[in-house]
Amino acid sequence: MAPALAEALMTNSTLTNLRLSTNSIGSNGAQALAKALKTNSTLSTLDLSFNSIKSNGAQALAEALKTNWTLSVLEWGFNVPRDRHWLTHPTRTRVCLL
Repeated sequence: MAPALAEALMTNSTLTNLRLSTNSIGSNGAQALAKALKTNSTLSTLDLSFNSIKSNGAQALAEALKTNWTLSVLEWGFNVPRDRHWLTHPTRTRVCLL
């Protein structure tokens, strides 16, 4: 599901809020979504809580957030990475709900 959704997000021009909580996205799905976030310019809220996203998926999202300034809220609760330093730089002026 996540790769197809990510592909759609790359060309999306209207969707602003996306809630994907508890959808078994995993790290591969997070990496696909991260790729989409690099080009998406409309999504402002993304809920990825409860998706078993591990460090490699988290790192891909952090990299995407370095260039995506539209996303202002990332809901991240109950995913695997315990070391939250990966979020401090890209989101320092935005909201990340852990």
